[in-house]
Amino acid sequence: MSRFKDNFEIGLQTWSLGHYPDHDYILQACEDLGIRHVDIGNCHFEFVGNRPSAKVIDNHLRWLNTHTADGLNVRYEGERNFPGGSFLIPCIRETHFRGAGDQGEIVFGYQQTDYASLAARYREKGITIDTFGPGGLPWRADDGEQEARRIFEFGKTTGAGFIELHTIKEPQVRALEALQEEYGIKVAIHNHGKRHEFGKIEQLKPFFEKTSFSFSLDTAWAVDAGEDPLDMVRAFGDRLLCVHCKEFEYEPDGSYHGVVSGSGAFDLPGLIKLLDQSGYDGLLALEYEGFERDSITPLWQSKATVEALVAAL
Repeated sequence: MSRFKDNFEIGLQTWSLGHYPDHDYILQACEDLGIRHVDIGNCHFEFVGNRPSAKVIDNHLRWLNTHTADGLNVRYEGERNFPGGSFLIPCIRETHFRGAGDQGEIVFGYQQTDYASLAARYREKGITIDTFGPGGLPWRADDGEQEARRIFEFGKTTGAGFIELHTIKEPQVRALEALQEEYGIKVAIHNHGKRHEFGKIEQLKPFFEKTSFSFSLDTAWAVDAGEDPLDMVRAFGDRLLCVHCKEFEYEPDGSYHGVVSGSGAFDLPGLIKLLDQSGYDGLLALEYEGFERDSITPLWQSKATVEALVAAL
């Protein structure tokens, strides 16, 4: 009897579709892929908080055009000055593609909405929002807990069981632990590579020893930091709530691009066996950071690989 195998249902981290900034596109992709669990990447929502919304939009647009495939441009059209405290979601306005390759343009805008409306769109399609993030907190230590509370309210409305954060400053720990207790929603630290404050096991251990936070593992960023993802599961399995199943391939200059799961960046069959042996029952979410015009095909391939490994247990 395998709790992992018997309860297994693969999920999707929506960063995989980050260059298509639209929730209707995500919902259609989930239907096409046969996926009913999502981890919503913070490229698909924005808490404006105390930051000017125009700056938020510019940062998002810069990220999109840095990460999309050569020849695929992303452009913003629409309102830029939303009131402080707004909750924004992106939506595609137009697409202009040339030929079958990665040539063309995606035009998107932001719209103001509320937590319940977004949650309802997923619920109507039978899709569970298990979590969202990863990101940092859009508030400074001297802002108090109000901005963090908005994130927990979003989690409560969507039904998310935990929130992924890749950056937490020491003065924020106490407020976050209190909010965990109040809302019954856990905070999971997400590792994010060699340049990240929580990239390595030796960085995470002392932090976990003095906090009650959980762990969200990204396999590609573990490898980037020189860690074996299996060692991270062994070290923090009792805190593990989510695994982003992702792989990178590196160029000689150090740049990277996403590849299909099972390409050999780490021991994926070994990871699946270890999750099974440890009785893991959290979310395993596909994530593909190719950001090509067609991200669905590699996601299909990744899904088939992972599901075959689980079926063989």
